[in-house]
Amino acid sequence: MATEHWTFCLFTLCLYIGLLACSPCNFTSELNTEKKLNESIYGSDGAIMFMLEGPQDNCYIDLDFVFEFIHNNTQETAMKHENTTKEVLLKEYEFVCSSSISVHFFTKNSTFDTTSRHANLFVALLLGVCSVYLEELSLIAKYGTIWSIVQSDALIHVPSQKTSCTFAKQLRIIHSKIDCVSETKFFWEFCDEVFEKVNILQLEACATKHVNIEAETLIQRFPEVQALQLNNIDLSTKMTFPWTDMYADSANIRTFISSDADMNKSVSSMGRDFRIYNSDIVNMVCLNGIISNIVINNANFNSNQSEIFRNVTGLYKVEISNNTMTEINAFLFRNQTDIKSINLQQNQLNTIPANIFEDQHHLLFLDLSFNNLSSLDRNLLKNQQFLQELHLENNRLPALPHDFLKEQIGSLKFLYLYSNPIKTIPVMPLYGARIEIIDVHGSEITGESLINLANNINIYDFLKGIADHRESKSSTKDRGESLQRPLLDLSFCNIRDIHLNLKVKNKMSMGILVLFKTFSIKGNGNPFKCNCGLYAIRLLFTIKETQTLKLDWVCEYPEELKGRKVTSLTDRDIYCPINVTDCPRLCICYMRYDFSSLIVDCRNINMSILPPVMPKVPLELWFKNTSLLKLDQRDYLVNVSVLDISENKLTRFQPLTASKLQNVTILNIENNHFTSLPVQIRYTNIKSIYLDGNPLKCDCHTKWMKAWLHNRSCPVMDWNAIQCTDNAKRVNTFVTTPDSVFVCPEIETPSIAEHVVIPSTIIGSFVFIILILSLTIYFQRFTVRVLLYMIFGVRLCYRLDNDHGDVKYDSVVIYDKCDQNFVNRNVKSHLKVLNYGVADIYDHSVIGLTFIDGIKKLICNSKVTIFFLTKNSLDNDLIITLWNITSERVFKRNLDSIILVLDKEFREKYTEENMRLYVKAGRYIKKDSSLLLKSIQYLMPPQKPLNQNLESNDNELDFEDIGAGDVYLTEQNHRITANTFDEFSDERQPDIFIVFPDVIDELHQLVRYTIIPYLLERNQRVSVLQDDFVFGEDIRIGIESRLNKMKHVVFILSEEILEDEVLQYILCAILTKAFLRSGNYLLLFTYGLIDENKMPENLKKFINSHITASISDTNFKDRMLEAITFEENQDIDNEDTESVAIENCEDDEKLI
Repeated sequence: MATEHWTFCLFTLCLYIGLLACSPCNFTSELNTEKKLNESIYGSDGAIMFMLEGPQDNCYIDLDFVFEFIHNNTQETAMKHENTTKEVLLKEYEFVCSSSISVHFFTKNSTFDTTSRHANLFVALLLGVCSVYLEELSLIAKYGTIWSIVQSDALIHVPSQKTSCTFAKQLRIIHSKIDCVSETKFFWEFCDEVFEKVNILQLEACATKHVNIEAETLIQRFPEVQALQLNNIDLSTKMTFPWTDMYADSANIRTFISSDADMNKSVSSMGRDFRIYNSDIVNMVCLNGIISNIVINNANFNSNQSEIFRNVTGLYKVEISNNTMTEINAFLFRNQTDIKSINLQQNQLNTIPANIFEDQHHLLFLDLSFNNLSSLDRNLLKNQQFLQELHLENNRLPALPHDFLKEQIGSLKFLYLYSNPIKTIPVMPLYGARIEIIDVHGSEITGESLINLANNINIYDFLKGIADHRESKSSTKDRGESLQRPLLDLSFCNIRDIHLNLKVKNKMSMGILVLFKTFSIKGNGNPFKCNCGLYAIRLLFTIKETQTLKLDWVCEYPEELKGRKVTSLTDRDIYCPINVTDCPRLCICYMRYDFSSLIVDCRNINMSILPPVMPKVPLELWFKNTSLLKLDQRDYLVNVSVLDISENKLTRFQPLTASKLQNVTILNIENNHFTSLPVQIRYTNIKSIYLDGNPLKCDCHTKWMKAWLHNRSCPVMDWNAIQCTDNAKRVNTFVTTPDSVFVCPEIETPSIAEHVVIPSTIIGSFVFIILILSLTIYFQRFTVRVLLYMIFGVRLCYRLDNDHGDVKYDSVVIYDKCDQNFVNRNVKSHLKVLNYGVADIYDHSVIGLTFIDGIKKLICNSKVTIFFLTKNSLDNDLIITLWNITSERVFKRNLDSIILVLDKEFREKYTEENMRLYVKAGRYIKKDSSLLLKSIQYLMPPQKPLNQNLESNDNELDFEDIGAGDVYLTEQNHRITANTFDEFSDERQPDIFIVFPDVIDELHQLVRYTIIPYLLERNQRVSVLQDDFVFGEDIRIGIESRLNKMKHVVFILSEEILEDEVLQYILCAILTKAFLRSGNYLLLFTYGLIDENKMPENLKKFINSHITASISDTNFKDRMLEAITFEENQDIDNEDTESVAIENCEDDEKLI
């Protein structure tokens, strides 16, 4: 004892010397001897709060003063502590700082005699924001036993090494927190002692920085823990809870409730308590033994953990909330028959197994809210006959199963179904004898739902439930106190009206009557439409049985009744739609419920004048915001009692119209353009006039209104706020404006400059601008059309007819060979992407025809001809000739069938007269234009399926890969080979000869196994010329007669032919026939490189004037077949058989 005394004296001396530089803390104290902490029935025997305000870091509190203050100002109340006969007090000391500061505890009394301590005083420390020092907490033990330490946003500064904590052995409750910045360990880890009497342990770390603790550490330091709460704590080793056989009950533990409402839970006498918050340690914990309360919150709990409660007994309350599980194991609560409360809220559950609660026969509370439940099993709560509170809110339930909660009729008190897409109100809870709240707010309940509920109610069972409810309530109430009706919360639903006829006493009307009489039905936030449908509810509260009841329903519609309580409505306030003769078109007619007048509702309809006729009954005309421009005199105005013409564009109120308003009682002309009112209006019987929002003038026409507004009988609302504008544009209050202001301005003689010269100048300038814009648009009309086509897809003044007959191509492109790269890269590729069929004079002309005839053929088979004329075309006689031929044709038909593209040099140097019309009229596109492609696309005809495809999809032969001596067979050659030629020749005589140098193996394979089968399959009679002669026969003798019988001769020219005399003779004979015969008799194809110097003159002449092709062309077979099938009698110059374009608008020259 002496050692302890001197240690304490030395510590006090050192502390006193250190505090000489500190100042005492300034604080206010508040004493509460009857405080019940956290609104719990368990509390301390009194509490005192010390509030430290302002910046006073490192100040000190004299404990001698604190405890002397408490001793002098409190009346101690005693209680028995443990099994002793001593009287003890449990006092709470709360130190709260307005900011984060450090506070020292100090005592001048160095006496440390345990016999002089307040052995009957137990201290509960609550530290709020204030930070204290661990070594100084032992000073409090001088005055009593420290019962609990609770950190609430406060720090306990610890030393660098472990120290002695003399208060540890008596401590019963610890709530220790670690901040997110400086601390890494809890304060108790720096104490040497074991906390052997701590029964309640709450450890909380930072949410962003979890703390890892070994389970053995907790077991060793806190051997007798009964209630354990871990928040943001991770376990490095597995832990079994509880780890002690000691069981504390209400006789051993004095209940203490902290004031931290978020994390510090009540420590009740019900038994052991285990809680996990924000920690993924479920798999690290083994629950084994008696545990009353288990909380697993945001701990990654899932359906696989079905055995977690297997070894738990005495389980009373379970909370598994705020996890991410979508399903739950059906055997999770198996054999847990003592559970009275289950909380599964804020998970992501999609379904609930039907038998999950089959063992919980004593369940009182069930929370399944904030999940994704869309349906419930009918037998889910079959065994829960004592259930008192059920939470199903914030799910996806459209309805509850039929007869659901039937077993809970005698026990259910609270049912929460709000924020579900539920459309039907459950019937069974309405029969409950103890029901207090049925909350369905924020759902999709409508007036029809209430009607269906009334039809489904069993009146006998309902009345029996009411009687049982009153009996159960009256047994718990004093005689003088009235019984409160149970609440049916239907607020913020979608109830607009309830179509009910109370005059007919049927099951529906009786059900509604009993429902409103029994339940307090909350309906605020619904879009109630106070019409005939809802008026029945108002009448319901006028009968004797319900007239003393209250209803909070408020009208939302119509606008004039918005904000009115439903129970305050009268018969005149309600109006119903009615079909009546002469009701204006687009308007709706209503009849007042008391039949006093007919309402003609034309609001928000575009109507410039009043309708000519109206029903001949008392009227109310509602013409608000109908764009009225004129208020005409109508005979039916004498029958009008209410006239609303506000928010229109009326400027004049005619005197004759005002004289018709003899029976009007309410006139609303707000927010129009009236500058004055007719004096006749003051002699009417109008009781209320709404005049605000009109630009009234203070002039001679409104002078009479000042005296009228001053008159007490004036019907104008807010008469003293009506304003007018005088001649100086000043705004004045009407009734306070001097009489001298009400004058009309003199009429001034208009000046010529003001009324003639200035308007003429403005009009002339406007006309000049319009003229400039018109000329600009005219000269740039083509560009404007293209831009409109690009933006809106509109073709203006498009003349070309879409019906072009049986044509093969959408367009043919004619250009100089030097411009081929530009045309292929920019024009042809762009049009092909748009699925246009484009022909090229160098690739698609008919083989064997002359250049002129071949290109004519292409032009006739194309809808549009695209001409590219550049500087390279100036010296190209073929291009110029083609232009002359084409232009002569289109001049007879349509100028738009030519798309002309010119470059700058060609436009400056051309000499052709027939091109002058195009250039002069601007009917061309500049080659360097940024809109070149879009302009061509605009001039192209609309797309229409063509009769043929441009390119063949047949499998082509790569001749460079065929070696000498190889036999190449396509799939088609499997049926037709060289051995079958004789069979064809027996049936049909050939009319097409093929001549080629048979000494070349590659050509031998190509002709005999590719070309000939290809043509035979397409019904062409073809053979090799050499095969028509008998071996040894002189070809020169018999060739003439054979050539005369042929329609076409396909001649494959190679270097070897020019060196063979026989083949040269055959070639000369064929050339002679070709020059003498019309059409494409000779189809000349070249193979390989040929020396031009070795060619005979007639061959050169033919090649330079006729269209030929090369075997290396990938489409040579298609072009060969096209040339063979070309008919000579086809008249390519026949202009009358071509489709003629239709003029869609005037010629551009006529628009100038």
